Amino acid sequence: MADQMQRGVQDRAQANVHESYNVEALAQRLGVMAEEIRCAADKVGKNPAKITEYFRNKLTS
Repeated sequence: MADQMQRGVQDRAQANVHESYNVEALAQRLGVMAEEIRCAADKVGKNPAKITEYFRNKLTS
């Protein structure tokens, strides 16, 4: 039981780039295309906060 609870927290801390609804939701929130989310995840990892930061830095550069 404790194992399942820990896995849930870890799962929510990552964007599942293999599930289109997760990618689409994040892409819509950030105003970018889904493929850009996948490319960003390859560069910075699957953490949604890092992906968001990547696009904020990209827009201000």
